[in-house]
Amino acid sequence: MEDSIAREFEIKYLKEEKLLIEKLKKCEEQRANMRSENKLNYKNYNNSKFVISKEAAIIRNEKLLKDLEISRARLRTLTSFSPTDRELYDRIITYRTCMIHNDP
Repeated sequence: MEDSIAREFEIKYLKEEKLLIEKLKKCEEQRANMRSENKLNYKNYNNSKFVISKEAAIIRNEKLLKDLEISRARLRTLTSFSPTDRELYDRIITYRTCMIHNDP
């Protein structure tokens, strides 16, 4: 009985393994096709589309640096003005004690 159950599982997983191997082969074929197509497309590409002037590159880089500085300043502000967990806990306790004592 146990042998037949084990045999059924073995057959089931052998079938699944065969299906996975077939899928893997299909994927590898598609990958090879895509690579060959990419090589052909790359040769036909006009690289002049990607060339920008030095002035445009400098402007783009300056804008990027400015944005990075702004992000850095925002992060610095958030970290310096955010309370720690201990401070929040202390404030919660203070609030609760005030609420208990001021209850009418």
